[in-house]
Amino acid sequence: MDKSHQLQAVYDAFFNLSPTTLPWQTTPHNSEFPDSSEYLDFGIVNDEKFNNLYNGNRPYGNESTDDYVFMIKAGYWGDRSIVLMKKAFFKSPHYATKDPAHKKKCEREDYIERTIKNALSALTSTAREEGKRCHSNLKRQNSTPALLKASDVPYEPPRFLIKPYFQRGKGTLIQADNGTGKTAFMCAIAAHISTGRAILDIHIETPGNVLILSVEDDLPVLRGRIEENGGDLEKCYFLSNAAGLTFNSQEVEKTVKQIEAKLVIFDPFQAFIGENVKMDKSNETRPKLAKLFEMADRNDCAIAIIAHIGKGSMSTSPVNRSLGSVDIPAAMRSIIQLTRNPDDESELIAVHVKCSNAPKGRSIAFAVVDRGGVQWHGFSDMTVEDLSTIVKRKEKGIPYEDEPLVRVFKQLIADRPGGGFWSYGDLANSCMKILGFPPYSSHYDLKTKLEGSLSRELQEREGLIVTCGHRHSGQRGIRIERYKDSIEYRIKSPFDMEDT
Repeated sequence: MDKSHQLQAVYDAFFNLSPTTLPWQTTPHNSEFPDSSEYLDFGIVNDEKFNNLYNGNRPYGNESTDDYVFMIKAGYWGDRSIVLMKKAFFKSPHYATKDPAHKKKCEREDYIERTIKNALSALTSTAREEGKRCHSNLKRQNSTPALLKASDVPYEPPRFLIKPYFQRGKGTLIQADNGTGKTAFMCAIAAHISTGRAILDIHIETPGNVLILSVEDDLPVLRGRIEENGGDLEKCYFLSNAAGLTFNSQEVEKTVKQIEAKLVIFDPFQAFIGENVKMDKSNETRPKLAKLFEMADRNDCAIAIIAHIGKGSMSTSPVNRSLGSVDIPAAMRSIIQLTRNPDDESELIAVHVKCSNAPKGRSIAFAVVDRGGVQWHGFSDMTVEDLSTIVKRKEKGIPYEDEPLVRVFKQLIADRPGGGFWSYGDLANSCMKILGFPPYSSHYDLKTKLEGSLSRELQEREGLIVTCGHRHSGQRGIRIERYKDSIEYRIKSPFDMEDT
C-alpha cells in the first residue's frame, strides 16, 4: 500500500466527521456561531479521539501517522486555520511528550507544513461549517416570520477592502470590451492587495493574500503581470486547472480558508457560473451568486468577477451592460467599467458606475505597459454620463466633431459671435438649414442631451455654455454664450432668462 492509501485508510478508520454535539448547541454565547478558536477548544475537550491524541496517546505507534491524524482533528475543529492547527499542536502534551529526535523533526518547517497540507487535503468539511448548516436547517424547519423594529436590528457598517470599489463579503463586477485591460487591471489590484501599497491616494483597508481563478490566461502570464506591478508573489495564489470549477465549488472555499484570502478573482464570469446554468435566467444566476457572496461573508473576503460586455448593450445603462441577465449586475454591490480614453487610445479609464453602500469612487486613468503591468496615470474627470456618450458614439460611429448638435451650436455662434437667445422655433429652423434634419426628437430630448456630458464637452472644447430656459416674456428656447463672456452676462442680465 502506497503512502497516500495508508493515509486514507487511517482517515477512514480513525476520523469520524459526525459529532453529535457542537459548541453552538451546548454553550451560551452572544453570537450564533462561536469563532474558530472556541470550536477548537470545544473539540479538544469533547471529541474523545481528539482528546486522547492531544494528551499524548498514540494509537498507531507511528509518530508521522499520529501527527497526521492530530492535524486532521485540529483542522476539522479549527476550521482549517493553519495558525490554530500549529498552535494546538505545539501547545499539546502530544508534542511535549515526544523524544528529542521527533521534536526536532516536528520543528522542521517542511515536515509540519507537509503534514498540515496532507491533513487539509483530506478534510471535506469542518465542525463550524457543519454546525452552521445544521443550524440553518433547524431554523428553516422551525422558524416563522417575525416582526422586528428597525431599532432592534444592529447596524453593521460596510467592510471595505478598497473603499469604495471593493467590499468584503460582497461582489464587484469588472466589465469591458475585449482587449480593454480587464485582467491587467485586476492583476494590478491583486499586487496592491498583496503589499498594502496605496493606489494613487486610495488606501488598502485590509492587505493580505489573493486567490486568482482564471481560464483565459496562462499562469506564467498572470505571474508576470503581478510581478511587474510590484506584487508579493508569496501572497498571490492560483488554482491550477480551474476549468470545471464553479463559484460554489467546495475547492474554492477550502482554498480561501486555507490561505485566508482577502480577495478572490474569477476570470471570466461565464466560466464559473456552471455549465447547466443559463446566464440570461435570473432564477438560475441569482442563487449561484447568493451562495458565492455568503461564502465571501463567512470568510471576510471580497469577490471580483471579470465580465465581457454584451453585444447590443450600448444603448442600455452602463450598470446593465455585462453579458447575461440584468440580475447579475443587480446582485453586485459595485461595478467598474473600463473604457479607452477617446482623446488618447493608449490610455484606459476605470469608471465606477455602481456603488450600493457608499458614494461612487473617482475614475482612474491608467495604461497597460510591459509584461501586462499597469501604470497609474492619476484620477480622471470621466463620469458615468461621459461613458454613456462615448459608448453611444462608438455604436453610431460618429466622433464628437460630427455630432449634429455640436455642428449646429458651432455654426450658430459663428454667425452670431456674441451669442444670444434662440427660441425653439428659431433653433428648429436653423437645424434644418445646417443639417437638413432635426437632431432631437422633442424639447425634452434636447434638454436631456444638454444635461448630459455634451454640455460639459461644449464648454471644455469650444468654450460654449448652452442652456435651456425661457425669457420673462414666456418665450422658450436656448441661450448660447462664450465661456469667457458668461460671467459678465450673468451680472448684466440676471433675470433675462430662467431655467425650465
